[in-house]
Amino acid sequence: VGLTDVVAKWGVRGSEIRWDIAKATCCKGTVQSTGVYDTVTRIGSLAIEGGGASLNAVMTEFRLGEAKGDHEAKVALSGRVRFLRDWAGRPLQLAGTGQVILSEGDLWRVPILSHLGDLLDVPLLRSLSLRSLGKITALRADLAFDGERVAIPNLVTDGTVVSLSGSGEYSWRTERIEFDMVGHTFRKYGFVSWFSKPLSWVFRAQLAGTRKDYKWRLNNAVKQAIMGEGSSERRRIED
Repeated sequence: VGLTDVVAKWGVRGSEIRWDIAKATCCKGTVQSTGVYDTVTRIGSLAIEGGGASLNAVMTEFRLGEAKGDHEAKVALSGRVRFLRDWAGRPLQLAGTGQVILSEGDLWRVPILSHLGDLLDVPLLRSLSLRSLGKITALRADLAFDGERVAIPNLVTDGTVVSLSGSGEYSWRTERIEFDMVGHTFRKYGFVSWFSKPLSWVFRAQLAGTRKDYKWRLNNAVKQAIMGEGSSERRRIED
C-alpha cells in the first residue's frame, strides 16, 4: 500500500522492527498505525485507524475495479490485527477484528452492489410501484480475520427506499467470496405496506463466486407486500 506525507517513528531492536505512524496519506485519506514485526519468528501485530479515503482510490489500489459516477464515497477503517508471514506454507495469515465504514456516496454504484441493483431493478420496482431503488449513502461492516479469510458477521446500510443487511466472508488465498443479504424497504421513513403495516423485508439474495467472477441470486423473491396473510407461499418463504 502506497503511503505519502509520512510522519513516523521507527526502530530496530534485535530481530524486531517497530513503527509508529502518527500520520500519513493513503488513497487520498489519512491513516495512523502502530505495530511490531519480528523478522525471525515472522510474527507481527498492528493497530490501524484511517479516514477520508477515496473509495475509487482504495478500489484501484487493491485492484477491485472502480465505482461508477461522480459522487464518490469516503472510506474509514479501524482494526487490531496479529499476522503470520510464511507459516505452514501460507504467505499471510491474520487474526483480529476491524470495521469499515463507507459514507457520502451513492453505493448502488459500487460494482458488487450495482450488479445486485441491476438484478432487482425491474421485478422489485414493478411489484412495489416504485420509480427507483433510491440511494444508499452509508455502509458499516464489522470484520473478523481468521487465517486466510475475513468474515463479515454484520453488514448494514442506510437507504432512502431500500436498505440492506447481511453477512459474508472472503478468502484472499482462493479469492472466494460469499454473501447473504436481506433487503428492507421503507424502513427509513416508516412508510406502510399495502396491508397497513411496516415491511420488514422484501427480498433475500446470495452472492457467490470469486473476486473477479461472482453472481447474485435472488432467493424467496416473492415480496411480503404483495402476499396475503394466509398465503402458503409466504409461509414457505419465512420458514
